Amino acid sequence: MKDRDSEGRFRKGIVPHNKGKRFVHSGSFKKGHKINAGRKRFFTDEWKRNISLGHKGMHISPKTEFTKESRAKQIFPFKDTKIEVKIQNFLKQLGIEYFTHQYIKEIEHSYQCDILIPSMNLVIECDGNYWHKYPVGNDIDHVRTKELLQKGFKVLRLWEFEINDMDLSNFKNRLGRKICSGT
Repeated sequence: MKDRDSEGRFRKGIVPHNKGKRFVHSGSFKKGHKINAGRKRFFTDEWKRNISLGHKGMHISPKTEFTKESRAKQIFPFKDTKIEVKIQNFLKQLGIEYFTHQYIKEIEHSYQCDILIPSMNLVIECDGNYWHKYPVGNDIDHVRTKELLQKGFKVLRLWEFEINDMDLSNFKNRLGRKICSGT
């Protein structure tokens, strides 16, 4: 007895074995079943270990590592924001040497900081009110600040509304307090 009619449709009363299930394998992954030789080379013990570590966030593939290193050499964004430019102008007026969008790889969550002053070991972050969720702040911002402090950096986080209202003397006071406090 055939399960299908002449047009290829299932006959009335016949239900296919995988009805309602999408992408059902023929059982090659079930315990006790053999994996054909073509697939066997992909499922090595090393592959299984890497997948397991990857799910735990402990393994980075060489391709991902290469991409991460390549991206570190690029400068994002291509154009500084208005608030970053204002802080850079203050630093120029004070005669302080600085670097913009310097990649910091010493911490676990490496990234490009807005402004780095190597002589003071100081990172200045200019956080926009919208993108950095004023007044709470992004979780990743808190994590990176904590990691930077543990690595010996001083971190000065300035909100957009503070920078817009700031003049050179206010900035100088904030910078002086941050340098003197050591955190």
